[in-house]
Amino acid sequence: RFSHTVKIDSHMMTKDIDLFVDKVVSALKLVLNFYQAKYTGGEDVSKIILACDSFDCTTLKQKLGERMTNASIQIADPVGDMKIDKEKISDQEAKKLQSFSCAIGSALHSETLSAYPVRFNLIPKEKAQKMALTKLISFLNIVLAVVLGIYFISAIVVFANNKIFEHQIYKLQQELKKPDPLLVKVNTAFDEKEKIQARMEDRLSFLNRLSSSTLPWDRMLVNAMAKVPKGLWILNISDEDTSVKIKGRAYSEEPVFNFVKALDDSFYFDSAKLVSSQNIKSKDEKQQIEFTVICNPRGRE
Repeated sequence: RFSHTVKIDSHMMTKDIDLFVDKVVSALKLVLNFYQAKYTGGEDVSKIILACDSFDCTTLKQKLGERMTNASIQIADPVGDMKIDKEKISDQEAKKLQSFSCAIGSALHSETLSAYPVRFNLIPKEKAQKMALTKLISFLNIVLAVVLGIYFISAIVVFANNKIFEHQIYKLQQELKKPDPLLVKVNTAFDEKEKIQARMEDRLSFLNRLSSSTLPWDRMLVNAMAKVPKGLWILNISDEDTSVKIKGRAYSEEPVFNFVKALDDSFYFDSAKLVSSQNIKSKDEKQQIEFTVICNPRGRE
């Protein structure tokens, strides 16, 4: 991950081991403080490997372990235990790799990566796994973002199509609600026909009942018409059960009372009663009285 060089006189190792350890600890702490704080998340340095070319590292390992309790102090394996690609390095160059530090220097040589004779994974296994997992999560996040984007665009397209379809259906419904002028005329004509037919059936039924009766209905009706006074006119004559119902209008109450009395005194009726009367206004805004009289024919059971 990084390379740092500190020049310390190795003869101090034999002259004053404690002073030598002090200088090494100071150098290590400077390096660790710098690299642990420089990068995002920091470098989690938990292991220090000692590579001693010309003296035994055992004493140095022990003393460094006493001074730096937060790190694991280990002695480097000899170069013979390291895997070297024989096809990419000559025998002459291989003889130069006399120590662990020489092998590290060769691996970090500033040449094309494929030409390196020695390959080292200088990243701790745990951190390498964490980095691989981070890359995988980043890739999955990108895939998820793309999928969500496609889904969002598809949802917008479907929503827009639904709105267009709903608008078309609404317009069609509005068109269907509009009545066809020809159909309205036909329905009106049928309604008028049914009304006329119903009135004709009522008149025919009334005439049939009159013709089948033993009473002289023709004389009875003529007599009723003859008793209409001035200022009064008849709108309708019909039968109701066993009685005759006469509807009419007048300009005042007097001709109405005179007409009812005349019908009541008639030979053809046992009685005549005024059952309703109300004041109305005609089309020309004149005051009128609309009335209904029920007459019971003489001799009818």
